[in-house]
Amino acid sequence: MEKEVNGCLPFLHVLISKNIDGSFSHQVFRKNTHTDQYLHASSHHFPAQKLGVLTTLATCALRISDEKNLAKEKAHLLDVFGKNGYSRHLGQKAFLKAQKEPFVQKDSKDRILGVHLPYIKGTTDRITRILKKHNIPSTFRPLNTIHSSLRSVKDPVDPKDMKGVYIIPCSCEAPNIGETSRSINQKVSEHATNLRHGRAKSSTLTKHAEKTKHQVSIEEAQVIARVAQFHHRKLREALEIEKRPLNLNRDDGWKISRWWIPTLLP
Repeated sequence: MEKEVNGCLPFLHVLISKNIDGSFSHQVFRKNTHTDQYLHASSHHFPAQKLGVLTTLATCALRISDEKNLAKEKAHLLDVFGKNGYSRHLGQKAFLKAQKEPFVQKDSKDRILGVHLPYIKGTTDRITRILKKHNIPSTFRPLNTIHSSLRSVKDPVDPKDMKGVYIIPCSCEAPNIGETSRSINQKVSEHATNLRHGRAKSSTLTKHAEKTKHQVSIEEAQVIARVAQFHHRKLREALEIEKRPLNLNRDDGWKISRWWIPTLLP
């Protein structure tokens, strides 16, 4: 529990101070262990993301600090921005942006679907400018992160116990490719049950096996990719079907423009 010290009481991100006249003032609170280290200007991130960090800090200062403490907080942040490699001009720009009217989130019906791109300096910037001309918003993610470079401390999980895309081979060399939002083991077990009970109406594999007398190798089912996100999973399934024109699937999954096939397929 936080305690009052010298007439000051920290509460979350706010430091409340009691004035001599009995009134209260408030400013941004930082612990003694705070390092003032943020996303550095030299880091490999899209410029808008870096500006977003500065704007967030500036917005916090404007909303929390009262008139008495605002100038002091602003001077502190501009100094911190400089230590993190940012120019004073960019720091001032962040404060100007923070002072504008708050962003009003659009209704989901009016929201324009954008694209999610890996950030490559010089390349992604050009693509973004082209997309912006056509009113297509874009978001970015770094190619490499500290998280992706470190080994997981969790116990290994069987890929078949996760969501993803799988393949079940057949003696005719025409496999069945599928995706599931449950565990792949569950989906493969369902295929095995359908084969065992001859449920041709609900299973393409069963229908194929009964018609051709081919041997479906359920025990040799393999995981092609572990993919949790729905759209990514459907896209991966469609690409895997595209890579194997001879297959047992009822359809080709998601329709992918022919222009993208050479780029997406290895």
